[in-house]
Amino acid sequence: MSIPDWDSFWWPPRDITFTRDQVLWLIYMLPLLTEGCWPRDPNQSSIDVPGSGLGIKSFRAPFENPAMVAAEVEARLQRTGLAGRVLYYQLRADCTWGDLEKPARSALYYCCGWKRKAQPYSIWLADRKDRLRF
Repeated sequence: MSIPDWDSFWWPPRDITFTRDQVLWLIYMLPLLTEGCWPRDPNQSSIDVPGSGLGIKSFRAPFENPAMVAAEVEARLQRTGLAGRVLYYQLRADCTWGDLEKPARSALYYCCGWKRKAQPYSIWLADRKDRLRF
């Protein structure tokens, strides 16, 4: 498999629902997001408002959307412990979806979804393994 060009992917902050592809992209862009900058739309040539990813006025400071999304991604990764760190470093090392280790994939599935999982990662992982056996 080829290494995805994460810079060609893009979602505005309002469209983030934490799908698998979005979480992969957000983890890859996490250093930029923690600086308070939203990645630019690769298909748009005009100058954007820094941080918003959009050329519209907002009632928030430009760094707020990236900071909130970065905090949410970091919180989800932190709940997965070592598996989340493996996922982060494998994505930063340009691993493809097929190259991710099993713990990293499990951490990714745990991080996906509109809301955070109510269960701790260890219980969610045990329940998931039980479901996959049948």
